[in-house]
Amino acid sequence: MFIWTGWRHSVQVERVSFKRWYRAYAIVFSLWMLRLIDGDLRSADCVWPEEQLRNQWHETAMTLKQCMKQC
Repeated sequence: MFIWTGWRHSVQVERVSFKRWYRAYAIVFSLWMLRLIDGDLRSADCVWPEEQLRNQWHETAMTLKQCMKQC
């Protein structure tokens, strides 16, 4: 049992369901980040260095791959 006490409420969540929910969140967040990074790479007026964006894209893709293996 996982008990989170924050702000004004306490929430009890089974560890398995929390892990499953968190993995799903991480997958969606990683996909969103990949889309943002891809948009920056395609933009002619991007302020971020291309090499940094490509490195971040690969790190995010690896995180996504790890999350999907655990589902």
